[in-house]
Amino acid sequence: MRLYREFEYKFVEDVRFVNIRKFFIENGIVIPNNALIHLGKLKNLEITQDCSFYNLKDDYGVVVYS
Repeated sequence: MRLYREFEYKFVEDVRFVNIRKFFIENGIVIPNNALIHLGKLKNLEITQDCSFYNLKDDYGVVVYS
């Protein structure tokens, strides 16, 4: 995935943790409690009427299902 440069990583004893919350805040993506998130290429995302769609760069997007 080409978005790997956008995430902040922290390493603790050979385990990589991703700060996905910072990524969502920087891109203005609102995530309600108990929501499902689908991050992927635009052609693979399923967009329905009860979801929120956020377009990212390089043909990627985020769909938040509430």
